[in-house]
Amino acid sequence: MNSLNNLIGLKTKRKELRNFLTPAEARLWNYLKNSQLGFKFRRQHSVEYYILDFYCPKKMLAIELDGSPHDTDQGYIQDRLRDKDLQIKVPRRKQRGIAARTPLQSRGKPRGIKPFLAPRLAK
Repeated sequence: MNSLNNLIGLKTKRKELRNFLTPAEARLWNYLKNSQLGFKFRRQHSVEYYILDFYCPKKMLAIELDGSPHDTDQGYIQDRLRDKDLQIKVPRRKQRGIAARTPLQSRGKPRGIKPFLAPRLAK
């Protein structure tokens, strides 16, 4: 799978996505960056032909923040097919669940993120 990471053909799209994060992605990135959970995460990283919101190579773990396009039957099916194709762990959260919480932070960390990720990072 390493030879299919960050394919050159997806570089422009990845850069665009990094430059225009959703509010939920920006909040979560503030928590994941700089190995704050003890593991390095990358944002808008491609594996094969898919661009993942966040990816931890050491744990082979992707985190996807799903917006409204994922709420459709077709979006759900496409997500499941992609997750199966990648053969990596892909926990999903709704963007509105991250972006809408007020206040989102508790001692500087987004609420609900650590309990959500802890079992996945422990494996």
